Amino acid sequence: MVSAAFLSTAAAAAALFIAAHHPLGPGLAAVLVLAWGALNFARPTAWLALLPALLPVASLAPWSGWVALEEFDLLLLGTAAGVYARQALDLARGRAEARRPPPAGVLALAAALGLWTLLSLWRGLLDAPGAPGWFDAFLQPLNAWRLAKSALWVLLLLPALHEALQAEPARALRRLRLGMLAGTALFLAAVLWERAAYAGLLQFSSSYRTTGPFWEMNVGGAAIDAYVALAMPFTAWALWRLRRPLPWCLAALMAVALIYAALTTFSRGVYGAVALPLLLPLAWRALSRLRQGRLHGLLQAGGLTVAAVLLLVGVSQELQLQGVAATLVVWLLAALAVWRFTRIGWRAAAGVTLAVMLVAEVVVVFSGGSFMRERLNASGMDLQARLEHWGRGLSLLRSDADRALGLGAGRLPAHYASAKGHPGFSGTAQWELDESVRLTGRQSGAHPRGYYGLTQRVALHPGPHRVELRVRAEAPSWVLLKVCESWLLYDLRCQLRQLRVMPTSMDARLTTVLRIPPLGHAPLPRMHVFMVAARTGALRVDEMRLYAGGEQLLRNGDFSDGLAHWWPTGQEYYTPWHIDNLYLELLIERGVPGLALFLALVAAALWRLARVVRAGGGLAESGVFLGAALCGGLLVGLISGVMDMPRVAWLLWLLAWTALLLPREEGREAG
Repeated sequence: MVSAAFLSTAAAAAALFIAAHHPLGPGLAAVLVLAWGALNFARPTAWLALLPALLPVASLAPWSGWVALEEFDLLLLGTAAGVYARQALDLARGRAEARRPPPAGVLALAAALGLWTLLSLWRGLLDAPGAPGWFDAFLQPLNAWRLAKSALWVLLLLPALHEALQAEPARALRRLRLGMLAGTALFLAAVLWERAAYAGLLQFSSSYRTTGPFWEMNVGGAAIDAYVALAMPFTAWALWRLRRPLPWCLAALMAVALIYAALTTFSRGVYGAVALPLLLPLAWRALSRLRQGRLHGLLQAGGLTVAAVLLLVGVSQELQLQGVAATLVVWLLAALAVWRFTRIGWRAAAGVTLAVMLVAEVVVVFSGGSFMRERLNASGMDLQARLEHWGRGLSLLRSDADRALGLGAGRLPAHYASAKGHPGFSGTAQWELDESVRLTGRQSGAHPRGYYGLTQRVALHPGPHRVELRVRAEAPSWVLLKVCESWLLYDLRCQLRQLRVMPTSMDARLTTVLRIPPLGHAPLPRMHVFMVAARTGALRVDEMRLYAGGEQLLRNGDFSDGLAHWWPTGQEYYTPWHIDNLYLELLIERGVPGLALFLALVAAALWRLARVVRAGGGLAESGVFLGAALCGGLLVGLISGVMDMPRVAWLLWLLAWTALLLPREEGREAG
């Protein structure tokens, strides 16, 4: 009871303290935290559905300006406060049922991971210059917290997770599945909006790569890749379980949209990470049917799918279809014909139709534009560049202490860019105590097209936009000012101007007008984003104002509230911020023990799932799909980082611990 009360009090205090400093509305944030805690107090297992459901949208980073902190942190702390307050009350009233504690090995692994993560956090904080601040980004102390928090948040909720799985494992897993499906639906809504507004749903020739609602990709990264790989098995799980036509069709549409999201990342590694884990449930299904002597139906559906795909490929080539729309129409009509001319059950026919549609989708993306072909043709060069990048990352571990302890959580970017012979940053942006912002241009070795600066979402206006700024140059500098139609990484139409600033003893007051082209003439409204960046040199900006239609559009233009409302973003070049490998990321920042502990966790989780599946019973199905999701995340980690994307990293940690904590007894799966 004492430990539960302590955890609840500490979590509530931390949540309210962070909420009190929220840049967008401290009072509202505190009220929402209290309401969220009360909800979890009343429904102490609802978080298994609610947190995954809200994960894709629980970050307002481009509006708040927070990098190391986000709204998802408040949800996690509020969850812990409510759940453990309820647990303490039940213990005090004698209502809590006795639960079997986790095995000693699991407790030891959790303790070791927690302590080692705290050590890495401490080393990262000590290694970074300056004192922690609310708007710390990638080079400041709180970046250590940004990289460490996902593992610590899951450990904070580990007792609650264990209790939920011990009490009603089938219901807990069902809630997790429903939460993942709800979160996937929100994610897909954002992806489809982004593609429709900024690239075109059927436009596959431009170099626009989907990012979705994962603002952590403001300097590149693979948050969307990892999320799609983790979410796809849950969508397949829904298709597996649903028995009524309408819900099944909705899940099928979600699967089509999820494959579309994966394809439009144009990330070659994510394709295998999405497809290969799905072989696990297919193999399990085939083995189950084989044992029951009912393999005929599965072979019939599989053969029909292969035949339909081969026939449609031949027809498409013979007709020499031109354009995405014509190809989709022919494939869709042929897929629907399966319903009419086959005598297998509706679910088998629907499965064949879905399989044909997914293949058609892949063919359309690969053949409907030139960008994917360019990516595939460059695969050899990209692999060589990635190997060199990994080698430079490993060279940062210069001593036995570095290899044993790592550089510290969040310290990879700073060490990588400062190492001799390594490519540097495309720029930096840092708030100073005199309430100015220091901007620097690209460093040695950075890509000449890359730049890094501060952005702010502003009200939609066609322009022209007038910019007024007070600036002090430390060296001859070029400053970039622009207002663009932009979602995150890619600008469409822009009104921009570059100004040369010379060193002076006093502030220079500059005014410029951004005129052409007019913004806002698009079928769907697009976000308008203002950006200021130093292209070369170094300068300090004391104040900025942006006018359009007689109104001043910027918030906190004098930086008196730190970097509130200002969001750091890089463009065109992202090399120093990521090592592009989950396992090297852990090794470099947390040392050999940190990597070993993570591998021990996932190995133990997969072993536990294998035992659950082998034992059969109600949890076998859950074990198969949980294993597929976990494998998807691990496969993405072979060619992309994950831990530097906190929300997705939390989900990966959660699935690993859920797998490991599945109860020894067999349960009955809820429908």
